[in-house]
Amino acid sequence: MAPRTQPPDSIALGTVSLPLEILRRKGAVNMTLRLDPIKETVRLVLPRGVALAEGLGFVESRKEWLTKHLERLPPRIPFSPGASIPVLGVMHLINAAPQARRGAWVEDGVLHVSGA
Repeated sequence: MAPRTQPPDSIALGTVSLPLEILRRKGAVNMTLRLDPIKETVRLVLPRGVALAEGLGFVESRKEWLTKHLERLPPRIPFSPGASIPVLGVMHLINAAPQARRGAWVEDGVLHVSGA
């Protein structure tokens, strides 16, 4: 019996390596490949009966497509104290306010965020 193919946990796309999620779905008819811009992961969905090796070959054949879509994503903006982020199209400075009793509020171009 041939050894089982071990799924990789990431995929290299140019100079970037992204986590690779492999899911098997009973109801899936075709293999699907998605780039999740929020989690920055690549998701491969395999229908029942499709070998992992075939799915990995599918991923390899779509690397150019994935790279092109990855390059189109806007740069990530860190959500941390001192960073500036757009709120309704206007840049605001993030201020940590752990002593405050309410969630978040905007005041004079500053986004105050409470909590620890």
